[in-house]
Amino acid sequence: MTLKVDEFLLTEFAENFAHKRHFQTQRQIVIGLYFTLVLAIPIMLDKLTDEFYKCLLLMLFFIVGTLIFLFLVMNRKYSTLITRQINGIRNYFVSKSQNPNIESIFSKKYLNKDLPVYLNFKSDSFIIFILLTLFNSIAISLVTSFLSPWTFVPLSVFVLSICLHVIILTRLLR
Repeated sequence: MTLKVDEFLLTEFAENFAHKRHFQTQRQIVIGLYFTLVLAIPIMLDKLTDEFYKCLLLMLFFIVGTLIFLFLVMNRKYSTLITRQINGIRNYFVSKSQNPNIESIFSKKYLNKDLPVYLNFKSDSFIIFILLTLFNSIAISLVTSFLSPWTFVPLSVFVLSICLHVIILTRLLR
């Protein structure tokens, strides 16, 4: 019986690693796409002369940026779940091992099925979330600056956009 459980867990471990690599690849591609857009937007805005088209471009960038933000938040959530399962399987085999020195090989965080946390303020994901929030909020506040004669409206929209991004982030990564 134990042999079948071990075989199942080894297969599960390998499949989870494949899933984790898949999520990391997706993340890298989407982040690259987003920051390519960030670099291209000023060039495109410079080429456009009509404010309507500038607003349209910035609105489209905001929508795409928000969708990418949501995608990356969910990617982080699924990747964290898979990593926790990998850690649990690792812990199972280390605790079952006859070698008394095996635990010293692994850091405790690689054996803890409650790690990593969903929202880690020290992770590179958090830095990416901050940058996406900032660029998306700038884009939507620029749209409102074209449309509104009052200066407090773009600033209010900027702050509101940041608040909404933070709410989405904290709600989805529980």
